[in-house]
Amino acid sequence: MDKDAEKLLERLAKDLKFCEESLKREARIDLVINVLDEIMLRVDEIDVEGLPTHLKSRAEEIASHARILFHRAVALSELKEREAMGE
Repeated sequence: MDKDAEKLLERLAKDLKFCEESLKREARIDLVINVLDEIMLRVDEIDVEGLPTHLKSRAEEIASHARILFHRAVALSELKEREAMGE
């Protein structure tokens, strides 16, 4: 179980990095929002109770970072929509 959780967390961390880089470039915001939503769901599915402390901390860190980036992406998307509408 620990190995599976560790692999999943590694993959989610890579996806999180992609989202962070895309947000910096303000590119593919809709995709970023979907990926971040998926990351948050996947992290919530991990049973952290049975995990070692370092993996539990890593899961919490990924979840927190994903939530922050998600809100940033949604705000940026709304700004871009307003700009497109000429407001």
